[in-house]
Amino acid sequence: SEQVLIDKIKGAIADYVFNKKNIKQNLSAYLAEELEMEYAQLATYFSGLTGTTIEQYAIALKIEKAKELLAVENKSLKEVAEQLDYKQ
Repeated sequence: SEQVLIDKIKGAIADYVFNKKNIKQNLSAYLAEELEMEYAQLATYFSGLTGTTIEQYAIALKIEKAKELLAVENKSLKEVAEQLDYKQ
């Protein structure tokens, strides 16, 4: 069903965002390989059903995780940046 595919895409995006240091591909290549679909097809499908782009969703995940790390785990900005693979 549509929701199952959206959940798979969101799960793969989360895997990428939170494990980026261990993944050598860019997001589009990673999603295409993981979900065995063309990225353009995934992106069109995702944005059509969620109203947001894959990139916007990935950024929102990173922001939420950064807020959690800062507030709940009392991590420093440097630690958060390293954990979420933000570059200077």
